[in-house]
Amino acid sequence: MPGFSSPEPYILWLTGAGVLIALAAWLPLALKRLPLSLPIICIAIGAAIFLTSAGSLRPMPLSPPQVTERFTELVVIIALMGAIGSSTDLKLAALERHVSVARHHHSAIHRRDQA
Repeated sequence: MPGFSSPEPYILWLTGAGVLIALAAWLPLALKRLPLSLPIICIAIGAAIFLTSAGSLRPMPLSPPQVTERFTELVVIIALMGAIGSSTDLKLAALERHVSVARHHHSAIHRRDQA
């Protein structure tokens, strides 16, 4: 029986990306009735990984400052896009309600004029 060797970093990155994509797709559906959100769950998972790694995974964000800066910029851009998208969805929902009320009012007036 051959010995167990650790997986390549590339495979670990792909696995991590796949898990994150699956979480982003399915976890919000599973958490509808709970007072939790996807970011809270991701922070808890990250904390658990770093607390149980016994020092082998030590985040050092200041060792490569350029990478840290670019990564935080990306996170902020994604967060802002999500916030703008949510705001746009709310505005569209209000517009759809307004159009629906206007159509209902218009059809009521039209029926009244025909009678």
